[in-house]
Amino acid sequence: MIRRLLVATALIGVLAAPAKACMRDRTPSKLVLVDQSLEKTKLKADKIAEVKALRTKASGLSMERKYREAESAADDALRILKVKWQEPQTSGPPTRC
Repeated sequence: MIRRLLVATALIGVLAAPAKACMRDRTPSKLVLVDQSLEKTKLKADKIAEVKALRTKASGLSMERKYREAESAADDALRILKVKWQEPQTSGPPTRC
């Protein structure tokens, strides 16, 4: 019985791995846009400090694999900067994801 349980657990892990590989974390590309926008911004110091705090929060959450929260914090930072993020356009043949 334990052997069947171990085999079933291993099988689930093997089958779930490709699906997990297709999960996309957009936070890093949004953080790059925040950094680029911070260099050019003419906001007040308190708004800049708020954006930097949100950027740090988003980075930390992304490291903790809390992707939705990280993306939300990055979106808030971009909203303050009044920058619109667009999904990168991919070219070439489609991937399996």
